[in-house]
Amino acid sequence: MKWNLVTASAIELNVERELYDESVIYKCLYWYGGEYVVDVSIIDQFFVITLKARTGMVDQKQAEIIVDKLKTDLIDFKTRQLIRNETDDIAKVLIAKAFTRSEDLDFKPPGSLSEFQNNR
Repeated sequence: MKWNLVTASAIELNVERELYDESVIYKCLYWYGGEYVVDVSIIDQFFVITLKARTGMVDQKQAEIIVDKLKTDLIDFKTRQLIRNETDDIAKVLIAKAFTRSEDLDFKPPGSLSEFQNNR
């Protein structure tokens, strides 16, 4: 990720599109909207993100802190997306089972509840 201060109150970041889905970028940046005016555009293989402080200035030290936080947040949201993708089928099955009448279930676990309680 490359970045630079474009004005005294704005940072521009270039994030490679191959690293993050667009939904991950927007979910992450949503939380920055309180303190910054957020702009996202796509140029070639990059998301070009501009964060402009709503109040005050951004110096080099503050910019480094913001960029470090954004990197961490992007990893967080990408991890959430990976987990969601990997567990989507399981979630669909659980939801389907939860809303199915009990007599319609095609699978009944072996044993009884008392067997489980005795083996704990």
